[in-house]
Amino acid sequence: MLPESLDADTIKGLALGTIVILGVAAVVVIRFVTKAVLRLVIVAVLFVVGAGIWSQRATLSDCAERARSTPGPVTCELFGVEVQVRD
Repeated sequence: MLPESLDADTIKGLALGTIVILGVAAVVVIRFVTKAVLRLVIVAVLFVVGAGIWSQRATLSDCAERARSTPGPVTCELFGVEVQVRD
């Protein structure tokens, strides 16, 4: 379980920030890595991680929307970790 100070909106913001950082890392890799195969592998890994984070962010967003219409506490999962969604 994550700390209670991390609510759904905070986690969505962190996910967006992480995606931006991965995008910057991809640009740096493309700019400075000279071997084409290594460049392709690193950018592909960054893309897969970013897509996974985006997918989890969307899932958490959908769960938070359901929580707004459901009385009481609702738990969602983010990469297998339970996240308590508050109203």
